Amino acid sequence: TLCAAQPARKGPRRHNGLIGMADEMELQARRARGPGSPIDGRDAFRCIAMFENSEMPFLYPDLARMLRKEYGARIVLFAKNETNARHYRSVMADCFDEIRTYQTPLSHFKGGQCVGLDQEGDIIERARAIEKTLNRTINSLRINDRQLGRGFMLAGPGHPRTRSESLFTDHRALASYVLTIEEWLALYESYDFSLIIDGPVWTDAHCRVKNIPWRKFLPVRHKSFNYWMTAFTGESAMISETFAQLSATPAEPDAVEMPHHQYDLAYTLDRTFKKTNTFTRMLWSSALIFARFGHSILRGYESAWGYLPTSNTAYLFRRWRDARLYQRQNVVSLESYDAKDYVLFPLQMEPELSLQGFSPEFFFQHTAIAIIAKSLPAGVRLVVKEHKYGLGRRPPRFYQEIKKLGNVDFADLYESGFNWVRKAKAVACISSSAGFEAAIMGVPVVCFGLHNIYSSMHHAFICQTTSDADNALTTIFNGGVDRSKAEQEGRLLIQAVERASVDMGDYSKAVRSSYDDKLLRRIADNLLQSTGSSQPITPHTLQTSPHGG
Repeated sequence: TLCAAQPARKGPRRHNGLIGMADEMELQARRARGPGSPIDGRDAFRCIAMFENSEMPFLYPDLARMLRKEYGARIVLFAKNETNARHYRSVMADCFDEIRTYQTPLSHFKGGQCVGLDQEGDIIERARAIEKTLNRTINSLRINDRQLGRGFMLAGPGHPRTRSESLFTDHRALASYVLTIEEWLALYESYDFSLIIDGPVWTDAHCRVKNIPWRKFLPVRHKSFNYWMTAFTGESAMISETFAQLSATPAEPDAVEMPHHQYDLAYTLDRTFKKTNTFTRMLWSSALIFARFGHSILRGYESAWGYLPTSNTAYLFRRWRDARLYQRQNVVSLESYDAKDYVLFPLQMEPELSLQGFSPEFFFQHTAIAIIAKSLPAGVRLVVKEHKYGLGRRPPRFYQEIKKLGNVDFADLYESGFNWVRKAKAVACISSSAGFEAAIMGVPVVCFGLHNIYSSMHHAFICQTTSDADNALTTIFNGGVDRSKAEQEGRLLIQAVERASVDMGDYSKAVRSSYDDKLLRRIADNLLQSTGSSQPITPHTLQTSPHGG
């Protein structure tokens, strides 16, 4: 097993004869088609770049081990820093062919060593060359960057800051992205990757140009199902195709179980947050933050260059304060709410992958609220519900300015959002999971995001202009949506999700024994199918590890 950086090796990795003549012919055929030809099916497992994911600390390595052993895949793990890389080399070296670190734009500022960024020449020209290669501007890649893209967080400027922020300049930020992406492009040429798993946004942009599969394993907000995202913007081609196939079938959709338990759990977590978001707990958490920061400084950990302890504790104070400020905005409870018709707008945490990442074209929450409020008929109210983790991040007077729109009410922070969705005349959102909840219940969705998995449903209205929002709400309030048919479509979407995703059962990221080889097999089969292969993996019998992986 290769544990440290080794010379790159191109081509298929021979592994006990598991890549046979058919596989070799497939590779030769793809190369004959040219460097820009799509990679799909089993060819996608030839050489995999897998990026570390803290939500899958054991599952990803065990999946990599299985793919190497049973499919002859060559897998390179990219760890976030050298501390993490040493951990993987010491306890999971047999899972990967190679373990190495990778540069992010922010890593060029750690340790205060950013002098080299000022000395880089021809940055503008090199940046333009990268933008031409990726068919995307570097600034568009920054919108999901919680530090170097802070200016794009219009409803989340209170996000904690790092120790490196005083070093940021526009030139340095651009140079850090140029160096990071140039390194990635060189690595791609060296390794000839055929599949990227959980890579940063610039790897997704590169994959789109090169026709290379990019995948990320993520919960789908239905029971315990996870799916393989086919793009950084959150789409799933498998779910969309399965939904289209089911919709073309005239048969009545099967009865499906709504995931009430999941939403009851979310409601319980909201109530727990209310009990724990106290001034005393805030002081205790602040003390822990400073203690951990001091420990990282003494041990020389790279995490010491993460968030400033003072900024983190200030955020905790704002979260405690804003929870009380929000509840003072004459919040309404669903039980006592006297407005028959209302549209719900659930605020999203910002910054967050599910906002700027899933909707890079439109991520302006305050603007979306104003557009909906402007388009509502007389007597209809817009109900805005805050996300508990958005507290403390909003700009000053955020709630007061929204309240000035006049036809807006705020929902009780600690009341079940699921019930607000179910009784709404419509749900308006950008890329919130509440849009998915509404879609599967047959509630019309007015959506400003373009990449949601429910976008093709008849009661989902995609808004690219303010006129689109006007027309959508006019249609909804004039009875243009057949709720019974919408509910039927919702059941079809749930069926599509269950057929095209993986039921994770009792999986817990912290417990390695919470999954077994059968689950790994289903995940690998689903991954293979997502690359375009109609055939599942049929490997030899796996040897179960003591940990179940």
